Amino acid sequence: MNTAVSTIIPKPLASSVASSAAPRPAPPPAPTPAAKSLRPVLIDLQRLRRLPPTLALAWLVIATAALWALVPGWFAHQNPVVGQAGQQLLAPGLTHWLGTDALGRDLWARVVHGSVHSLSGAFLAVAVGLVAGTLIGLLAGATGGRVDDALMRLVDVLLAVPSLLLSLAIIILLGFGTINAAIAVGVASVAGFARLVRSEVVRVRRSDYVEAAFGSGGRFAAVLWRHVLPNSLTSVVALAALQFGSAILSISTLGFLGYGAPPPTPEWGLLIAEGRNYIATAWWLTTAPGLVVVAVVLAANRIGASFARRPA
Repeated sequence: MNTAVSTIIPKPLASSVASSAAPRPAPPPAPTPAAKSLRPVLIDLQRLRRLPPTLALAWLVIATAALWALVPGWFAHQNPVVGQAGQQLLAPGLTHWLGTDALGRDLWARVVHGSVHSLSGAFLAVAVGLVAGTLIGLLAGATGGRVDDALMRLVDVLLAVPSLLLSLAIIILLGFGTINAAIAVGVASVAGFARLVRSEVVRVRRSDYVEAAFGSGGRFAAVLWRHVLPNSLTSVVALAALQFGSAILSISTLGFLGYGAPPPTPEWGLLIAEGRNYIATAWWLTTAPGLVVVAVVLAANRIGASFARRPA
């Protein structure tokens, strides 16, 4: 019987029938829920490995400064305001990592606790400039005509005044303090945000999908909120990151000049101002907070530059 079947069925067809009759390998097992949950983490780790070393270092510096501001007690156990008798102007060592000031206060503790004032002031300044500048630029770019001309002339007036002089004028009106200094720095940055947002809104406003949204009966405010504004914020985010570093520098400058937080608040600019009289005998009083300010500003600028290089 087998001989008859083999004579009837050709050899290629018989081999295919035999291979189809052979058992197939089992399919690979489906990924478990734990493996699915770990997949985004693995993708993020691969992206972190591709980060440039300078960008990774910048994120590390910003994360460290943010932890100082959030939980300063984890990093410094000394009192940043009350000094210790007999501990004046000690050089950096194992007991006091960055030395002490003229009143015996630990400089490391003052730098760590001072990040709360400097970083919170910078965030407030960026928020003020971002919100006000975005509203002005969005209104000017979307409406056009006389409204655009009037708002842009106001922006030109703000740009004509140096930012430090404008900040000083505003802080004199509002009064001294970290919050008032942050508001003054934020108002001085409104013009830059407004011009950038306006240019992006004008570019997006002429896109086909925006015209289609208006043609399909979309309301003016709804189209701006759903289509124009989200597609105009790529460059604005990069500017906000750059402005964060500039805000830290400006607030430190105002604190150094005496227009920021009053003593004995451990604000970074005020720390540099308090140590300038001891540069010859206690160099660490100005060097340590100055290096911290420079490191955080450079890290913020590096992150902002990475945002600016991303495609829109």
